[in-house]
Amino acid sequence: ESIQQWLRVFFREKVLRHIIPILLNKEVNPVKFLKDEHTYLAIEMKKSGQVIQYALVEVPT
Repeated sequence: ESIQQWLRVFFREKVLRHIIPILLNKEVNPVKFLKDEHTYLAIEMKKSGQVIQYALVEVPT
């Protein structure tokens, strides 16, 4: 098993369930979902052939 395959499995089984993106768009005000004194990472998401979406992900501390 390659390291890349192991990392994909590890991410899906252990990490992904803890990541809850807050999608940023014109219909949703993200401020009501944000918690005081928490850190967020802004991310750009794009699947092949689709439009770019933006989201915030809480950074565990």
